[in-house]
Amino acid sequence: MKKFIEIVNKYVSPFATKLSRNLWIASLQDAILSTLPLTLVGSVVSVLSILNNYFTWFPDLTPISSFSFGLIGLALAFVFPVFILQRKKMDNKKNLAGIANVGLYLMFTVPIFGENGEWIFQGDNFGSGGMFLAIIAGIFTAFVFILMEKLSFFKNNDTIPDYIVSSFDSFMPILVILLCGYMVVFVAQINFLEVLTTALSPLTNFGQSYLGLLAYILVTTVLYSFGISPWLLYGLFYPIQLAGISENTELVRQGLEAVNINTGEVVQGLVTLGGMGVTLPLAILLLFTKSARLKAIGKVGIIPSIFNINEPIVFGAPIMLNPLMMIPFWINSFLAPTIVYFTLHSGLVAIPDKIFNLWFIPAPIQGYLVTGDFKAIFLVIVVFVVAALVWYPFLQAYDKEEMMLEAERNDG
Repeated sequence: MKKFIEIVNKYVSPFATKLSRNLWIASLQDAILSTLPLTLVGSVVSVLSILNNYFTWFPDLTPISSFSFGLIGLALAFVFPVFILQRKKMDNKKNLAGIANVGLYLMFTVPIFGENGEWIFQGDNFGSGGMFLAIIAGIFTAFVFILMEKLSFFKNNDTIPDYIVSSFDSFMPILVILLCGYMVVFVAQINFLEVLTTALSPLTNFGQSYLGLLAYILVTTVLYSFGISPWLLYGLFYPIQLAGISENTELVRQGLEAVNINTGEVVQGLVTLGGMGVTLPLAILLLFTKSARLKAIGKVGIIPSIFNINEPIVFGAPIMLNPLMMIPFWINSFLAPTIVYFTLHSGLVAIPDKIFNLWFIPAPIQGYLVTGDFKAIFLVIVVFVVAALVWYPFLQAYDKEEMMLEAERNDG
């Protein structure tokens, strides 16, 4: 195990760190984080919509979700190139790049032009279903702006205000971007969104399978245990998960059953109790250890763990780079998604069908809220008990090690 850790630290960790600092990946991370308020608004509306099941007088707040979470793809289309150019120190052109990308994005959704001048867009394209389109379009838009950065109509002219210079200098890249979009959509008659959806369907199908959910949970946990940011996978799976919950919402609206299990609602509400690796049971068990240090970590980490924040436990116990504690961390990241996936897949507990990104709500309350099914509470209890049984023997061994070290320090 120590040899394995050395190999990861020597080869994998530096590569992953370099990759996470890559211009495009780091900018995508910033862009996705900036759209989270829209998801939170949709989540609050989903919680309030539960009241519709009990009070007929309570208003339908769905339009609020449609004009927040329902526009997350459109929002990402604007902010993604903005963050890319911001990292390239091109602040004077970043907003224009965002506007240009929104134009390209709208063009790629292939609107219908009516005889009376109206533009008809399909609303679904602006939500999570359009996130991959926003990313691809954003990469192209930013690339063109960066490529044409040196092009200027006013070289070495200090008399003209900067905002006028940047406006004129953005003329050519915007023209090139929209001209390319025009050639693809209106000349070549290519439905780029449809082509992209078809090309990515194997990835999305895998992402919604048992192996896809397991790979997401297990790999992110392994990366986390080595101190490597799991954002490398978040950027890939986040659009898949949002598209999955959006499709579930639409299926239920049509009177059908939800089918997508790999969603943020499932992961946060049913799988990662206390945080990645199901660390809530560990936080509680730490309170009963004999080692003074571990007991102190338990006292510090228990409240954050209840609200699904496990950094005090992961870095304090520590789990990270600790061979003895990394093993149950990984085992639980295999068992928890396995139990949850097949329970939902079998129909024993309802699959979540509403956006709910209030990850800080404690389990098992969150389990019920994301599913609307009281049986989810029992599922959370099962996952908790299984995880506790996995943690217990490893923590016992670790507790003995810590007690011996403390005794040696006291004797010294």
